[in-house]
Amino acid sequence: MLNTKVSEVLAVKKSKKIWCLPSEATVRDAVEIMRNQSIGAILVVDRKKLVGIVSERDCLMQFDLHPSDFDYRSLGEIVEPCLSSVTLETTIRECFSLMANQHARYLPVLDKNKLCGLVSIGDIVRALIEDQRFEIQQLMNYIAGYHSIPSNRDTLSTAVHGCQINVSEPLVSNE
Repeated sequence: MLNTKVSEVLAVKKSKKIWCLPSEATVRDAVEIMRNQSIGAILVVDRKKLVGIVSERDCLMQFDLHPSDFDYRSLGEIVEPCLSSVTLETTIRECFSLMANQHARYLPVLDKNKLCGLVSIGDIVRALIEDQRFEIQQLMNYIAGYHSIPSNRDTLSTAVHGCQINVSEPLVSNE
């Protein structure tokens, strides 16, 4: 079983920017940033301290409940406190378990109590799929009698004991 860490997930994310707003910012401010940046959540931070997370869903609910003051309602009024955060060393399986148990779509990443990223359920699922793809390939290789591990991001295509094994997706090694 692979133990991919949050640090590895953050390393391959397209955007390294962490989008934050203060609690006095408006819901409209958050919606504009999420729309313009194609992101699903913004961290609410006051005095360099994480207050919570505001997601697209939170903003949509506010618009539905309070359409007349949508432009003026502050994030501090709607922010959901973070029930959990993770570290760079947390495994993706631990993240998945936290997210499933807490019905969370996002987890802030802290390094020595300093905010250093945000992982989404999509980030975690993609990493889990890649881990499973690698594990399956290793089992297929073992069954076929091919016992060496391909290098990071190699594509394997080899004939062993009369079996042709083709993997078109890149493999990830956690070495």
